[in-house]
Amino acid sequence: MRNSMSFDTTPVDEKCEQVPYQDGGVKARKEAIAFIRQLKREFGECPGTSYKIQSNPHDGWEPGQVFYYLSVEVFFDDSDPAATEYVYNIERQLPSDWDEQARIELGLPLD
Repeated sequence: MRNSMSFDTTPVDEKCEQVPYQDGGVKARKEAIAFIRQLKREFGECPGTSYKIQSNPHDGWEPGQVFYYLSVEVFFDDSDPAATEYVYNIERQLPSDWDEQARIELGLPLD
């Protein structure tokens, strides 16, 4: 059976692009792509899993407004123990900061 786990689009201690987007979500999508690449560098890839950037509705501050925020979804076959362990391992060990490669991709200063 196909299942998924949702994550933010940035490492735990990093700021993310806020809703509503000033640029139509370009920066937020760039962050999500960089985060997926970082997760694959840190955890490798696992058969039976796939990553997707998910757009989620978010109520606005005025009646009738709807904004969207992004999340990183990792889909996995929950009948596959290796795929299930892979996703739960990501959840347990989410990175706290951008790695060097992600910082380069996002044009952030290197520490």
